[in-house]
Amino acid sequence: MRSAYRGIKKRDYVYAYGKLEGSKQYSIDLGFKNSGHSVRMLSPNTYRALLTAQGVDPAAPMITYCNSG
Repeated sequence: MRSAYRGIKKRDYVYAYGKLEGSKQYSIDLGFKNSGHSVRMLSPNTYRALLTAQGVDPAAPMITYCNSG
């Protein structure tokens, strides 16, 4: 796990350490596909499968956030 996700490392302009209770890490590297000199989004079904594999219900409300906003 990355130290920023665990809340033990932060950018100098971020106010506080920590993370949201119950949060799950979703690497941005999983969200796109490199295609030559461009980046492409994945299909909706692929995103649903990735979320489900990480224990997230893709039909449920969710909040996304990152270490630096």
